This record gives sequence, C-alpha cells and structure tokens, in this order.
Amino acid sequence: MVRSDALAPRFTRAWRGVGARPAPPALLGELLAAWDSPGRVYHGTAHLLDGLRRLDPLRSTMARPNEVELAWWFHDALLAPGASDNEARSAAWAAQVLLEAGAPAETIARIEAMILATRHRAEPPSPDAAVLVDVDLAVLAGDPADYDAYAEGVRAEYGFLSDPMWAAGRSAFLEELLGKPRIFHTDTFRDALEATARANLRRELGRLR
Repeated sequence: MVRSDALAPRFTRAWRGVGARPAPPALLGELLAAWDSPGRVYHGTAHLLDGLRRLDPLRSTMARPNEVELAWWFHDALLAPGASDNEARSAAWAAQVLLEAGAPAETIARIEAMILATRHRAEPPSPDAAVLVDVDLAVLAGDPADYDAYAEGVRAEYGFLSDPMWAAGRSAFLEELLGKPRIFHTDTFRDALEATARANLRRELGRLR
C-alpha cells in the first residue's frame, strides 16, 4: 500500500485549492485503503498514481485543476466489479466529505459531475471533465505489453465471470468504444493517442472473437 504521508502534501494542495476546510485526518488513509482493497488488479493504487502523473503537465490547461485532481482521487475509490453504481457511490463519498469541510456547493457539484463522467456513457460535461476522462482512458494507448497487462488486470477483477460471459461483455465494451467517432475528447489526447488506442482495441477484440 502506498504510504499516505508520501502523498499528503499533494492531496492537501488539491483539497485546500477547492476552498474546503482541512480534510479529516483519517481521510487520505481511508482513500488509499479503498484503492488498495482486495480484488483490485488494474483499478488499484497504480492506476491512481498513473493518473496523478498524467495530470501534472496538464494543470495549466484546466480551468480548475484542483477540482480535477480531487475528482481523480475519488473517481474509482469505491469499486465493486460489475456493479453499476461505482462512480455514483464514489461521487457521493466525495460530496459528503467536501460538504462537511465547507466546500462551495458549486465546487462539489462540478467534482461530482466529473466523477460521474468516468462512466464513459456520455460526452463530458465540461472541458475539465474531458481532461479527466481522457486521463482515465489513456491506458488504452499503451504499448502492446502495457495494454495487454491492463486487459489482463481487468479480466482478473472479473474473475467471477466465465470465459464466454467475459468475452461477450468485454467485446460489447470494445465495440462501443470503436464505434464512437472519437475515443478521446481533448485535442491533446486525441492527436497523440487515438490511433494507437484503436489499434489496441481492435487487437484485443480479435482475440476475444
């Protein structure tokens, strides 16, 4: 598990940057424990840290970078593979603790909306949300070995599904992504990653058929 003291300055910067009173002392540890909970293979602390790394060079492009970062901290915090309300429960947790810390209501609403956008069911509601969503999808454009490790990690999280059930569900997800006019929503990500992501998705889909 990642040590909370190593990430505390960064988390505190984002938290204070949205106008909230100091976070509860145990919150960061609870967040990291949630990210490190049993059964997570891909959606664990490595995913959290990778996203934080990807957000760093993009801060100047965002209207409210601290809100984006807090949304990232919470977006997969509560995760049960196969559940339909993971993002909703994670957004509700973020909203609750931010409300208790006195964050502005409009700030909380934007953070909730960004977390819900990582369901990838609709267009992101704002340019900042588009950055967050693209960071979440950036793994799709990894080199073949990294992409395969991601796909295997997700499969392991759904180990309760039979191979035929997994293949059907995963194929539908991949086909949905490939059917979109664009996978990435920002020019920065689309120009750099779109072609590679599509090649990876087609390659995985071919293995599942």
